[in-house]
Amino acid sequence: MDHKLGEWTNIEFEGMQFEFMPVYRHIPSRVSTIPSVLKFAVGLWRYHTAIASRGIKTVFTRTYTALWYYTSFHPSWSMCFYYPGLGNPMLIGRRPILGRYLATLYEYIQGQAASRAEVLFAAASHKAIADYKDKIKALTGKCLSIIQLPTSVNTNVFYPRDKLRCREILNLPKTTKVFTFIGRLAEVKGIPFLFDAMLEIRKIYSDSLLLLVGDGEGLESLRNLVRKMALQDHVCFLGKIQPASVATAIGAADVCVISSFCEGFSNAMLEELACGRPIVTTAVSGATEVIRNGLNGYVIHDRDPNEFARKMMDAALLIETADISHCFAVNRYSEENLWSKVKTHWTALK
Repeated sequence: MDHKLGEWTNIEFEGMQFEFMPVYRHIPSRVSTIPSVLKFAVGLWRYHTAIASRGIKTVFTRTYTALWYYTSFHPSWSMCFYYPGLGNPMLIGRRPILGRYLATLYEYIQGQAASRAEVLFAAASHKAIADYKDKIKALTGKCLSIIQLPTSVNTNVFYPRDKLRCREILNLPKTTKVFTFIGRLAEVKGIPFLFDAMLEIRKIYSDSLLLLVGDGEGLESLRNLVRKMALQDHVCFLGKIQPASVATAIGAADVCVISSFCEGFSNAMLEELACGRPIVTTAVSGATEVIRNGLNGYVIHDRDPNEFARKMMDAALLIETADISHCFAVNRYSEENLWSKVKTHWTALK
């Protein structure tokens, strides 16, 4: 979008009209030592008069610096904060070395700010929420009330598709065993673990293929590792693509895979669920709430590539996944259900 910073305009997004005002423009190719979320907070401060001119006194955000800003400078406004995950972004973000020094400070500031919000939601499992609340209480003395609100999925975009048609679109062989990964190419996603598993898969399916959908700071190191492991014919980097194309990449797969060390309630997992593909994943937050072993995939609790590879092959044989998973996604994780729960708990919308 090429809109002027600090000026309101009307836009159409997914068939709906919105008033929109950009406060910061991110340029991915430009390297900066200052995180984008901090620049965004500065933009909120810079254009606070234009924001207030619309009579806005309620804020719904998933950005922690927006939470910090509004609870500090507009404490009378009604704030609803949605944790996209409970992992510390200082440790799992793009600057993990610097983050190690700032992690505790982040948790302290975040705990203080969150305690001033009217409503807190989190895309995380019940256990992850309980552990996080204990951590914040020990650090700040604040008792947070956090409501579980899993990530939603647009089931109008993500739904079961014909596998052969999806492969035709992507120019993939009809009979090859295809595994799809969706996510940021970063250390926290544990992607080299998938390469180890593919070495095992290759012994059974010599033409097997792993599709990597996404971009990130780990791209070049992963490309180098693929060459080092002689997996050039078995790993395909599709890059960052539009949601409909992501759905096609999922639809082309026999099995979708997740290898993260930690996650919030994974967006990718719900997209794969809605598309009706079996999922094999490490034991990230929310996995056991979404996946029933032997029915629509497998949750692997040990980072053993041989076991992971075996379950990838087992998952490829599951035959009733599509209808079960898609119905589960529609009934529990659709965007309509998410917004209904927000309205139930946030008094500002009543």
